[in-house]
Amino acid sequence: MAQVALEPGEWGHIATSKSETSGGKVEWRSRCWARDLDGVRRQVERRGPTRREAIARLEEHLVDRMTPPADSDSEILSVTGATPMRHILAEWLEDREADALSPSTLDYYRHAARQLADELGDRPVDEMTVGFIRDHLRRVAEEHPTKAKKQRTVLAQALDVAVAHGALTHNPVRAVRGVRRPPKKEVIALNVDDLIRVRELAREYVELLAAEHTVGPKPTRMLAHVVDVCAGTGLRIGEALALRWSDIDFENRTLTVSGTIISANGRSAVRKPTPKTDAGRRTVVLPRFTLDTLLSVKVNQEGFNPIDAVFPTRRGTWHSRANVHRQFRDFRTWAKLDENVTWRAFRKAVATLLANEVGVEVAQAQLGHADAKTTRQHYAARPSVAPDSSDILDGHFG
Repeated sequence: MAQVALEPGEWGHIATSKSETSGGKVEWRSRCWARDLDGVRRQVERRGPTRREAIARLEEHLVDRMTPPADSDSEILSVTGATPMRHILAEWLEDREADALSPSTLDYYRHAARQLADELGDRPVDEMTVGFIRDHLRRVAEEHPTKAKKQRTVLAQALDVAVAHGALTHNPVRAVRGVRRPPKKEVIALNVDDLIRVRELAREYVELLAAEHTVGPKPTRMLAHVVDVCAGTGLRIGEALALRWSDIDFENRTLTVSGTIISANGRSAVRKPTPKTDAGRRTVVLPRFTLDTLLSVKVNQEGFNPIDAVFPTRRGTWHSRANVHRQFRDFRTWAKLDENVTWRAFRKAVATLLANEVGVEVAQAQLGHADAKTTRQHYAARPSVAPDSSDILDGHFG
């Protein structure tokens, strides 16, 4: 019989036979021809007490045999339909890490790849059918629609790797339909009275913490100061924490957004010398209350500050967003505020106020969005009362 042509990483038909051991026990043997990743064709076998067990042991061995170690730096020699998805995701992630991506984006991709590896890692590529992927994403979307959206994106990119290797003729994710999308949330923004009240509560909170503290360094009033900056500018929290004194022009009452705080490997805070997007680099004119706050911070700032930070830690480093988010949650609990009151709520409040007063394009420029659609859909709350157009209507129909 002619040999079946095998690609590297593939194996042929599994044959089985039964025999008795010297002790009189029945033993099954499974064997097949396999072409290893080095391109050499070899016969492989495994044994077991039953036919099914012998085949299962051989298949498990073949999968491990055709998968390089997780810590291998070598490129995948061949991807076939039998290659586990864990292997595909690892190569895809290796490609992403070679790209010029920000640390936060890489962390996002690593997290998504780990999720998929845990859920689908042992599945071979040829089981990634349109129906299987659709059913998987639907199950995920029932509880976590945003997670399903993220997994769909990563699966589509990862299976492009399999297509490039010839293991698939097309990418099945492209044909998946009927997965529930995350519901669009109505934009809820703080009104002016709410914003004033939150600023007052923040000042009261930091004063209370300072008064109650008796041992060690007293808590700073940074939380209330950052609230004033975000409420007066609409900056992202990462942009506010990345401010340097060289970014503030007190004479012309302006603030330039030139960077943001990111997390390096999920731990330490690092100042990225560019904002989140190209459109995020902007100069905004400061309202009087924010300018007064910054001037007060500068006059009273003490301690080690080699990085020229407006809000340095006591060690002269950048504050991490995670720690400041935690401080704000503690404040929110103390003030009995709604959970929707977050750092992003100040950004929405500024967007809504400017969009309603002077137009969404002004709000877009203030927030640093590349497209006014983003400002309109996700940040500016729609007014509950339509503008007074009665004079116009009376002029035509009255």
